[in-house]
Amino acid sequence: MRIYHYTSIESLYLIFKNRTLRFTTLINVDDMNEGETNEFELAKQYLFVSCWTEEIMESIPQWSVYSNDMQGVRLGIEIDENNPRKIFELVDHPTTNLLISKDLGLVDNLPLVASPETPFYRKMKYTDSSIKLNPSILSQEEYGELIDMSKVALYKSLEWRFQKESRFIIDFSASPINQDMTSIKDFNLLQTMNNFNLPFDYKDISLADYFFENLEITFGPKCPEVHKEFVEIFLEKLNITADLKDSSLNIK
Repeated sequence: MRIYHYTSIESLYLIFKNRTLRFTTLINVDDMNEGETNEFELAKQYLFVSCWTEEIMESIPQWSVYSNDMQGVRLGIEIDENNPRKIFELVDHPTTNLLISKDLGLVDNLPLVASPETPFYRKMKYTDSSIKLNPSILSQEEYGELIDMSKVALYKSLEWRFQKESRFIIDFSASPINQDMTSIKDFNLLQTMNNFNLPFDYKDISLADYFFENLEITFGPKCPEVHKEFVEIFLEKLNITADLKDSSLNIK
């Protein structure tokens, strides 16, 4: 299945040069209300997304908003629907598939993964239901309180329907290692979920060779010829092959 990502030429270059894909916390996405829950306004800081679309037809709003005034590109990649993690570099471990991030400093040895409760690749749904937009994720179980992050950011409000978004999503534990290591004895999960404490707002996840197979790059409707030439130059320099296309849209 082919999916698409609208972006600037600068961002495309960094993806290829660093062989990483940036995941941004829901705190910093364009919809400021997304990811809020009935109990925890700041639970969304622990979810990180990379936003794509399965829509084959070019989107004028997406060109306008996400590609530097239609001067950027639309990157198309192939993913395996049965194994979407295949495009990412994984830790070689017999029991799990852990994603690798090289930008976490202290926690380099704690790889990141979408937990079983958090779908790794999802197609977004759009609604005006406040219950779906602000779900309850806290429940009382026999063994204690349960926080179910799988309910977070499944829906966006109807105003965002133009995105027809699909996304990769990973989570990071609300644990003491995100704060001061001396606070472990006094760690209170519910209190942590109600406070902004994550010391980073994005993660760069390493890409596998599979990501770079069957690449498609569509230039924006207003992309200058010199920018197209720049893309061709850095693709050759980085030894990356892609199918280059001009936009099918004629926009003044």
